[in-house]
Amino acid sequence: MSLAPEDHKVIADLLQKAAAGSLLQSMNTLMQHLFSRNLAWRLRLNPDLVGVHYENRDGQGVSASHVQDLISSIASIGFVETELRSVCVEVPDDHRGDRVREFNRALVAESSSKLAPVDMGNIRYASIVGSHSNQTFRAFRAAVMHHDQKVTIDNRLSVEKVATFDQAWATAIKNGVEWTIIAYSVTEAFEQFVPLAQSAGNTAAQVAAVEHELQLASKVNRSIDAMLKKQGKSTVQYSDVAPEILRSRPPSASALPGIFAFVVKCGGGCDPESFLSKSERHIRAHGQPKRSLGPEMWQALSSEVKGKLQYVHWRHMLLKLAFTGQDKVLSASDVRKALQGGMLAKAAEAEKMSRDMQSILNSANHLTPEVKFATLSEVEVEMAAVILQKKKFTKRETVYEACNDCLQGLGLTSPWVSSASSSQNVSPSKDGAELGFQVGNMVIRKADEVVGTIKKMTADHVDLVLQDFSACRVSSQSFVEGLWRHHVPKAEAVPLPDWSAHAPSVSKDFVFSCVKSVVLLQMREQWMAFTEATALDVFVKPRDVQVSKDFGQGKLCLPVTSPRLDIRSSSSTSPSGSIKAGCIKTSSEDHILYILPMVQFPKDGQGSGQGFVNPTWIMRTTSDRTEANMEVVGKGSEKLTPDYRKIQLPYVKNIRKVSAGQSLLLYRPETGKPEQPEALRPLSKKLRTQ
Repeated sequence: MSLAPEDHKVIADLLQKAAAGSLLQSMNTLMQHLFSRNLAWRLRLNPDLVGVHYENRDGQGVSASHVQDLISSIASIGFVETELRSVCVEVPDDHRGDRVREFNRALVAESSSKLAPVDMGNIRYASIVGSHSNQTFRAFRAAVMHHDQKVTIDNRLSVEKVATFDQAWATAIKNGVEWTIIAYSVTEAFEQFVPLAQSAGNTAAQVAAVEHELQLASKVNRSIDAMLKKQGKSTVQYSDVAPEILRSRPPSASALPGIFAFVVKCGGGCDPESFLSKSERHIRAHGQPKRSLGPEMWQALSSEVKGKLQYVHWRHMLLKLAFTGQDKVLSASDVRKALQGGMLAKAAEAEKMSRDMQSILNSANHLTPEVKFATLSEVEVEMAAVILQKKKFTKRETVYEACNDCLQGLGLTSPWVSSASSSQNVSPSKDGAELGFQVGNMVIRKADEVVGTIKKMTADHVDLVLQDFSACRVSSQSFVEGLWRHHVPKAEAVPLPDWSAHAPSVSKDFVFSCVKSVVLLQMREQWMAFTEATALDVFVKPRDVQVSKDFGQGKLCLPVTSPRLDIRSSSSTSPSGSIKAGCIKTSSEDHILYILPMVQFPKDGQGSGQGFVNPTWIMRTTSDRTEANMEVVGKGSEKLTPDYRKIQLPYVKNIRKVSAGQSLLLYRPETGKPEQPEALRPLSKKLRTQ
């Protein structure tokens, strides 16, 4: 079905508004229009007919691990079809649908059999919202392997088993669920429809998974690439892409600056063979893509290293390790350590061995591209864990072992056989420097906190002198396996004399915070008692405040309210535009609390409470009292204490009658014009200007 010109214009306008920030409202209006024009419809679909759109979740598609986890989650809490808001688009049978079909083929191939096989000829639709839920249906229909005994028979997913405890879920697996189907002509004409529809689905907190940090990284990468191509820029700033990324209000928004820095420095672009693309593919298939690493981790991953070499490949090994395993393996301090000093030499060796491994795997013609890719990624993760000595993640001692074991497991010749064999026989005495133990070191056993001093180290054993001066012997292997660690005795506690002189009740910072709290509570009470808010009209660009009814002299009293308070020494200058609220007496010197101006206009589409608008800070000011009709009442001489009590805060009052439609003009003498500048003295002769 082709688009009529009038439909094309309506869709283009609504998509533009959605991209500009009015996401939910615009996309909801657009969906209503599509339904009214038969460009969208509702239909119950067989799960096998629905693949995943290549724009889904910003190009990541679905996570095989998340599909497996979602099955267990639904089994625990139950299935409710009405909670689904599934949306898909038509897929043409001809060459125009090849990209969708190839994307789904690659998803399944990289999933290590965690996703259901896909029949290319069956794909008629591509999901953009509700993709993971549909993949759970497909997994049951294909009897995919799964660990949850509640939903399996002989470790394979079973619809019959589900029917014994959740008939609604079993019915959905067999017959499918209702989908909103978008005509292909819409997505063909407007490439931005799919990502905007998917963002709207995430914003509305539908059953589709929320945007996680890895997806934000992908979205940043694609946004940067599009901006560089369309606008011809050579560089992109955070402010250029942040509004677009944050319009769906992702829960990990605080990590976005670090994610942006990492993508810019280490992403490598949107090519399928770029570092970020390959890391995403591995994590999506074998890692925990929903994991939140946090702002500190992303900042550490993007931190600069001295010199031209920035070890981008090594950073991606760390990234994949951070997203691997059921529990978090890596911390931000681990990453900072991995990018410092002697660790960088090991990082360079790991990068070289990864390239060598890739060459060996590429020469193995009996392996599929997907197996080669997954094998190399797993080895890189293993090498990162070995170098950082993550004993809970790996038992291997060297990167040589990791590479050698992998190649031998695939029946390939390994160039690291001798290196791996020698590393397995390493003794603490031979490699003491690398392991970090020397004679004379104090050590502690992790299991029971036994403390001793190393007296002798051999290939077989380590002799210790314990704290009671008794001697004992333990195996060298226990040190190699990390069962012992260095011990630094705790220093004896040093008493702090007269600590009560610094108790909270006399702490200046604590007292100031309490005073601010008292003032803020009083401000709230003052504002809640203000009943004339509806009689004031606020304008922006230019700013103005007008009254909508008459007020006699002294009848309009506006609270001076702001979340910004500042306390300064009485000898300091007052902040610009501030209003003095009161004085604070301390043992050393007096301080003054100032109320600072605060105006935050809400953005388009934002709900109630997203801005801060107090007409007091918006009305125009003058230094001429004869022009003004409003002034600040209260000299700010109130003595402020941390004890809660009624205090008289300053407020703004009309000093003469104001009529409906009249603007409010506030008298602020400190805003007067500066002193008269030096007079211009004319020269006797005119100077030429050219």
